[in-house]
Amino acid sequence: MPASEELKGLVSRLPDPDQNGTYANLDLDKVQRIEWVAAGLEMLGREAVLGLIDLLVEPGKGDDVKPRFALHLLAVRATRPGKERIRAEFSRAVASQLGGGRPKAVQAYLIERLQWTGTGAVVEPLGKALVDPELCDPAARALVAIREGAAEQLLQALPKVRGASRRSLITKLGMLKAREAGDALRQALADSDPETRVAAAWGLARIADASAADGLDLFELLLALLNCAEVHAGWERINETDACLALAENLATAGKKDAAAGIYAHLAKTRRDPSERHVRAAAERGLAALGQTSAGGSDEEGFRPLFDGKSFAGWKVGENTPKSWRIESGLLVLTGGSNHLFTQGEFADFILRLQWRAAKKGYNSGLFVRGRQIQLADGQAGMLFASKSAPGVPQLHNPPGQWNEWEVTCVGRKLSLKVNGKPAWEIDDFKPARGPLGIEAEGQPIDFRHIRIKTLAK
Repeated sequence: MPASEELKGLVSRLPDPDQNGTYANLDLDKVQRIEWVAAGLEMLGREAVLGLIDLLVEPGKGDDVKPRFALHLLAVRATRPGKERIRAEFSRAVASQLGGGRPKAVQAYLIERLQWTGTGAVVEPLGKALVDPELCDPAARALVAIREGAAEQLLQALPKVRGASRRSLITKLGMLKAREAGDALRQALADSDPETRVAAAWGLARIADASAADGLDLFELLLALLNCAEVHAGWERINETDACLALAENLATAGKKDAAAGIYAHLAKTRRDPSERHVRAAAERGLAALGQTSAGGSDEEGFRPLFDGKSFAGWKVGENTPKSWRIESGLLVLTGGSNHLFTQGEFADFILRLQWRAAKKGYNSGLFVRGRQIQLADGQAGMLFASKSAPGVPQLHNPPGQWNEWEVTCVGRKLSLKVNGKPAWEIDDFKPARGPLGIEAEGQPIDFRHIRIKTLAK
């Protein structure tokens, strides 16, 4: 629908964007003008939505900053409480413009609006967009946000797509924990593309919760996932092994202890390479939590947890702690900010083990030991500050999104670090002292888990 003169007049009343083409750092006058325009757009209803869409152009083909911002304003207002009718009208109007002759970049922008406002009424047009390589991922993300009817659309499109689109659909099915996706994900474990196989492994791990596990042939699922992790190497083996551990944890939580123990026992038996010692240790902990042990015994004897997975017990907590830290799904989550976290107890000689996972590149944190910091930062991870003999070892660390395990041994004047089972460095001029352990908050999100310590007598 072409934009009416009334609509164009409203859009023209919007303040001009800043030099970067955005609406940031607005003063009170501009905010009031924007609210006035948004109210007028809302009164025009469907006419405003379709007219604004008609004003959108491909990037680089013209200036449509104000129409895009106006459509954004309508989307935001449609999600406010009590605006259900307006939200449904907005979503249907936007969805009606998919699949036609509009530029793909414009359609992708419209689909992103549906990620906020979409309802079950628009899943069908989003499902049709899944088979378009340029629209597949945004459409899949919108369906995951809507949830209602999403799995059905993703599964219908899966046989019709390849490459990045196929990986996207498999990932989204895992995010939805869709039990009906079990067979499709198991078949994807044999895909020729390694990234697709990894996505399928993680998807299977996620759907094995209390409700979904009963909907699958559990024995076949376990066998397929374990076999997949055995036949590959490098980063793929790491990711598929992590998926096996996640599956075992989900099964244990769901009460399927025998299946979980089978996975843990297999990993404890087969991960004998020093670089996979952290996997073996995680499997041993899983078996111990289930009241079982593996044939080889455990190298976790004498360790006790510093983090129980459900509370800040044993850590110093103040009024500012929640600004940087939270506990979520058994993880100690550093959300950002600058509020460091320290143990209540003090330690002199010990072996400390912990696992951490950065959310994205540019991460930054640190581990405090006897008042010194071992850097936990992108490109410098493992470096002991003020020591030329303890450099960073980024080559030993996994990329963001994957878990790393550290083992720090502190005895007298000796301090050493192992990363993912491999020695990083050892120094013998570390000052003897007793003090708390700490984790630095440096504004970047990082997850921590399995923090445990073995104290050593002098």
